Amino acid sequence: MKTYYFTVLLLIFFPLVCLKSQNRNLFTINGEIKDKNKGEVVLSYRVFANNKYETISDTTQLMNGLFSMIGNISEPVKADLIIDNTSFSFYIDPVKMNLVIDSNKITIVGGKTQDNYESLNKVIENILRKEACLEKQFSMLEKLSEKISDSDSINIEKDKIRSIKDSLNNEKGKQYILFMNSNKDSYICLDLLVDVYQRDLLTLNEARDLFNSLSIQIRNTALGNKVNKHLSKYENTSLGATAPDFSAKDINNKNITLSQFRGNKFVLLDFWATWCGPCIQGIPALRNINKMYSDKGLVIISISCDFDKGAWLSGVEKFKLNDWINLFHVCDLDSWMQGKINDEDIAEKYPTMGIPRYYLIDKKGKIVGRWLGYSEENEKELQMLLHKVVL
Repeated sequence: MKTYYFTVLLLIFFPLVCLKSQNRNLFTINGEIKDKNKGEVVLSYRVFANNKYETISDTTQLMNGLFSMIGNISEPVKADLIIDNTSFSFYIDPVKMNLVIDSNKITIVGGKTQDNYESLNKVIENILRKEACLEKQFSMLEKLSEKISDSDSINIEKDKIRSIKDSLNNEKGKQYILFMNSNKDSYICLDLLVDVYQRDLLTLNEARDLFNSLSIQIRNTALGNKVNKHLSKYENTSLGATAPDFSAKDINNKNITLSQFRGNKFVLLDFWATWCGPCIQGIPALRNINKMYSDKGLVIISISCDFDKGAWLSGVEKFKLNDWINLFHVCDLDSWMQGKINDEDIAEKYPTMGIPRYYLIDKKGKIVGRWLGYSEENEKELQMLLHKVVL
């Protein structure tokens, strides 16, 4: 009888626990569109589960200007609300939120993360206004350049706008850093941290220290784990680090590992793509380097970051890269395109956010040089280092 009663209690209690857990992850958005009675409303956001990113897209209909949406999220997410091809970005917390759109202005009540986001936007409001104005000016110049043959003066003005935008981006990044240092338990710090680091406004050590200073609740979220992994990629591929090993099939379906060259070869990794102009610009330099150093113990490995294997294969032929090893950045392209993360992919071991990216690895497997982007300065620096360590 005791077992019977215990089983009954479990049958009653367990669904209640599950229901409570679901309610804790439940969000509700009650919305109102002031100047529209009917139409379609789309809510789109990404979640990470089972080692895979998945895009959730929910659709509902306006009824007398009102709509409601319900969903489950384990942590805050940045979402886009799309109405008549107009998109509004905001953060969703697993709470009840009220949303009003009036004359293309969105007002949201409820949700700590969105409150943080709005507080930050107020601080950088002037910068955002200037950026929007510059975008309009740049767009006008682009249209004007299509109508006239002599576009030198227009290109000069476009360069001026780019320079101003860079300054505004740096100013905005500094405000992001101030915000992160004052809001250690804000989820949006995770998005901001990656942004400022990738724009070189923080050193790697500063980015790591800032991440470690965030609250443990924020660091232990799925996005927190992703940011931690992102920083680890840069740490694992910093100067002096042992280059992460990898295994992949080359263009001839031969298995290649980085470690097979350890002890007797220098290796130059070249991350590129057929759609990347600067990558293509740097290919003649690679050919010259291969010609000068291949018989002196240097191996070049080009790793394609293309989204299509056919483009990669034809690109190797078109740009004549057959004189050295060619690999693809992921093992299973279909899974990768669907958002599946494979920790064994080269792309998961080396930062590939910006290309071309080059790494020079010595015979002991240590990274002795690295460069982002192609330029004559980078090429000269690489040549000098090769002359020093290989010859």
